[in-house]
Amino acid sequence: MPRGAPLDSPELKNIGVSAPLAYQYVKRGWLNKLGRGVFTLPADELQRDATLKFLGRQMPGLHVGGKTALAWRGVRHNIPANER
Repeated sequence: MPRGAPLDSPELKNIGVSAPLAYQYVKRGWLNKLGRGVFTLPADELQRDATLKFLGRQMPGLHVGGKTALAWRGVRHNIPANER
């Protein structure tokens, strides 16, 4: 199982965990439910890059842009919008 990334129902199904079984795992605390069909392992802390990779598979074309992308690269964009 990948650590630091969410798991979806198809990934769980590939390793033999059906939707009803995943529900039972959530009830017993063996999985944490993040949303509909999305889970994480208990005591597993989501990592930014692994989570973005997961989201990129769910939503092709997803990208981080603007001030967030610059800040992650260590560049701060502090120019006021109306500066002359």
